[in-house]
Amino acid sequence: MNTKAIWKKRAGLRSWVNYFLIMVICDAVFLAVAFAGFHIFRRGEIPTFWPVQAYVISFGFCGLALYVAGAYSIRIDKLSLEYATGHLVAFFIILPILLSVIYVFSVYTDNYKPARGVVIPGVATLALVSLGLRRAMESRVTHRRRGRYYAIIGNAHDI
Repeated sequence: MNTKAIWKKRAGLRSWVNYFLIMVICDAVFLAVAFAGFHIFRRGEIPTFWPVQAYVISFGFCGLALYVAGAYSIRIDKLSLEYATGHLVAFFIILPILLSVIYVFSVYTDNYKPARGVVIPGVATLALVSLGLRRAMESRVTHRRRGRYYAIIGNAHDI
């Protein structure tokens, strides 16, 4: 195997890992910002506590929904209606499961229980923002590819 083929395989793996890591970090930041924003909006001030357990559980379930929808895959066309529907349906299915895990199976005191006015709109905001981000990135990539045309001139003996 020549070095160009090895480099191509590594670049393909590297690009997939980079895409996956960038998307996971963006999703984590967007969910944290949504939680903080709705927490501030609900209370009218910066909260004195941060429900880390609810955030981690929410991010785990949202990450699972995104993975099932194919949001972390490079090979899926994110501009299609099929992807958008699958993305939103995954969040729609995961939300009741997430709420039951947070509010039924997790132990909180009344002072530290995360508000439904934070978790539900935070997850809904992540669903819409992540869909918009992925569609914008896919649109930009396909727009860049659209203007490139290649012509190979020659015969098989020159290779």
